Amino acid sequence: MSISILAPQPGGKSRIIGIIGDPLTYTLSPLMHNHALALLGLDFIYLPFVVRPADLKAAILGVRALNLAGVNVTIPHKESVMKYLDEVSPLAKRIGAVNTIVRQGEKLVGHNTDAPGFLESLRVDGQFDPRGKTGLILGAGGSARALAVALAGAGIKKLTFLNRTLARALNLARNLRGFKNLEVEVRELSPENLGEELRAAALLLNTIPGHGLKRKGLERALKNSDPQLFVFDAVYAETTPLLRAARLYGRTAINGLGML
Repeated sequence: MSISILAPQPGGKSRIIGIIGDPLTYTLSPLMHNHALALLGLDFIYLPFVVRPADLKAAILGVRALNLAGVNVTIPHKESVMKYLDEVSPLAKRIGAVNTIVRQGEKLVGHNTDAPGFLESLRVDGQFDPRGKTGLILGAGGSARALAVALAGAGIKKLTFLNRTLARALNLARNLRGFKNLEVEVRELSPENLGEELRAAALLLNTIPGHGLKRKGLERALKNSDPQLFVFDAVYAETTPLLRAARLYGRTAINGLGML
């Protein structure tokens, strides 16, 4: 089977959109969006823009100055970009992270599509309903915020965050205080804590690219987990150390491509 990828044909009237982040070597967004734009006959071109944290403010000024129609936002800017925008949608404000910026007239408006995209992928691709379940999240960045708010809104019973920086995870936990009947716990990320928490979890979510846990540690923790454990890796590579370890022990596991 061959797959034909349509290439954009930009002209003088073409609008520019894209993605900002650092690094961007892994991103599939330009390939996906440019193909979709060509199929739809829309006169846009989607480009990757590597933006260092120190240059974020200047990059947002560049979105205005170059009259870009909008940009997606990825690691490490999903939280820090918010202060440079004119408006932020209620959902993105609740999450505390933005992954999409749309130009509306003279305003730059921030949105978050990670949360609804994640829930749809969990339910459609994974056939998993989080209501009343116990979840474990690795990481406490912008993606973790979106997934946590999505799960809290969907009725999950308990969320535990494992993160190297406890202060960052505690700040995320405070963001979830408004959800009634939700139990939240924060612990340091380590193989020992991962193994202990997985014995009671129904859902494991990883939001840390190359999360640094050794494969043996992952395998040991997953070997002793609930056989019904569902594993979701927000990284959208075909396979990751976490996905390989989960599948080794027969756990249902999907990557983040559906969420994307």
